[in-house]
Amino acid sequence: GLALSPDGKTLAASDRESNLVYFVSLESRKVLGSVQVGRTPGPLGILPDGSKVFVADTGEKKISIADVASRQLLSSLQLGSVPSSLIVKPDGGEIFVLSAGDSTLTILDAFHDDVEESLTTGRNPVAAVLSSDAGLLYIASADDGNVIAMDAPNRQVLASTHVGVTPHALALTPDERYLAVADVGSSSLAVMRTDRNTLVTTIPVGNYPVNLVIPDWQNK
Repeated sequence: GLALSPDGKTLAASDRESNLVYFVSLESRKVLGSVQVGRTPGPLGILPDGSKVFVADTGEKKISIADVASRQLLSSLQLGSVPSSLIVKPDGGEIFVLSAGDSTLTILDAFHDDVEESLTTGRNPVAAVLSSDAGLLYIASADDGNVIAMDAPNRQVLASTHVGVTPHALALTPDERYLAVADVGSSSLAVMRTDRNTLVTTIPVGNYPVNLVIPDWQNK
């Protein structure tokens, strides 16, 4: 797992073998320090103000929280399931935690380091992306072949759209009119209309696409 601080100066990197998170200065290319976290640390999420990093301890049902500046462990949150990925709300107030193995979504209060709520999702939720206003959360349900659209503030599922075989990664276009979905099961790219939650097209790509990036053409 890797996460870059918002100021672009510090990189956090999780080491699954040593159960450490390292902090690296991108200016000096030197390790600033490390912190011991839970078992098998994986994906990371740094708050927009750069103060804290949240660590998905994929070897147990826990999230570790560390201070970026001091490289000290602040707290550990016990979950009801093993975390597999993290999504940080743009204002930093909440962390959305996916648990692929247990098909759950846990929502954390990032300001108070507390668990707010745990919800059931589709089978094997492997990826998610938030709209810029944090109003909508899109979740790739790999074992169902669906993308779930959720009203994030109200925790309500708005739609479930069948997009393929095994959706694995998601990306919104800069205008957020379309959602691109990398499907590892069919080696294709699916494109959804977000205002209608409908599948627009499916495009064959290379074998086993695992990630995707959409350039921000609005700033060109």
